[in-house]
Amino acid sequence: MALPIIAGVVAGSFLAGIAKDLVADLIKDAVGNFPRGAIDYLKVEAFKDVFSHWTAEFYQSLLAEPHQVSGLSPRGLVDIVISGLLTVAKMSMIFNPEVTEELFLEIIQEGFSNAIQFSIGGAFQNILSFWRGSYGVQSGQSNQVMNVIDYIDDLTLTWLLMSSGEHVITLIFQILLGLSQKYESDKSLQLAQVSSAVEYLNRISFAYNETLRAEAERILARSARIAEEYYDRIIALADNMLERFISRVNEIDAETQSHLTLYQNNAISEDTMRAVLIENTMLLDSTKQSYDYFINLLTSEINNASTLTNLIDSATFNTTMRAIATEYAKLLGAITFKNYASRLTDVLDRINTARTYNFATGQSSLSPINLVPAPTAPTAPTLGGTCTPDMNTEITRC
Repeated sequence: MALPIIAGVVAGSFLAGIAKDLVADLIKDAVGNFPRGAIDYLKVEAFKDVFSHWTAEFYQSLLAEPHQVSGLSPRGLVDIVISGLLTVAKMSMIFNPEVTEELFLEIIQEGFSNAIQFSIGGAFQNILSFWRGSYGVQSGQSNQVMNVIDYIDDLTLTWLLMSSGEHVITLIFQILLGLSQKYESDKSLQLAQVSSAVEYLNRISFAYNETLRAEAERILARSARIAEEYYDRIIALADNMLERFISRVNEIDAETQSHLTLYQNNAISEDTMRAVLIENTMLLDSTKQSYDYFINLLTSEINNASTLTNLIDSATFNTTMRAIATEYAKLLGAITFKNYASRLTDVLDRINTARTYNFATGQSSLSPINLVPAPTAPTAPTLGGTCTPDMNTEITRC
């Protein structure tokens, strides 16, 4: 008789417990964490001045006793730990211990964690990195890969860029940045080479120009001297010719005057006088022709003498300077990155292929590498309709 009674009591207790848990769960689901949150809120409002004081004391303890080498003395580290424990203990009397530990002891824990990272953690990292190192290019440093693009193949270049984990558009930016830095570096090296080459070319050009200058001065001085002597001779010859012609004209004139006197004194006949005049007239015409001939000859020689001062030919000099300018242009245009364009496009295509590979289908949805188009204005939101607030997320949904 007792067993059924005991069984009934146990069954009733079990059912009552289940009912109690169900009711509690229903209340918890209906009410949520509101009561607990409300109590915590009231505690913070009531004791916020005390909390502020205790928090200030803890953070003040972080400025512990200094040390010349380590920054904080061992005693100061101990004081920080004790201050953190005391702060947690005091706040735990009023507030949730888990929250207070996260606020204060986590700071101390992070400090010890960072310190251990450089000892025990450093040892693990050293061993594993030595035997199983697989560290890729760090994010943000892929631009430095461009400095060695001339010494690595495209597959190695692809692996290095992929290992950074950066988006393909970011990689394009890093590639352009790296090429820009490489250009500046190469340009600095080129400037030293160009300076040396320009100095050499200038030295050659100066020697050539100096030789031309000296030769031009010599020719000019010699031409001027020859021209001067030539002009002197022409002038002397012209003076001699004029003197001879004037003398000849005077002789003819004197002979004519003497015969005229004889004719006037009836010493000679009219026919004789006429014959003398005809003869002297012919002599004057012949003298005039000779005079014109020699005058034209001297004028031609004077014109020929004026060309002696124009013997310097600048064609060779101009040709040489054009050749030097061509060499300058070759040196200044020696650096170009046009030959990298096809290589980098292939590398980015490989990265895109690998990043879009579907292991289920065994295919890649490769899209061409293009620069990101200019951003457009976002679509204007649709106004109107019914908006209902979402109490769980505190977001109004329309």
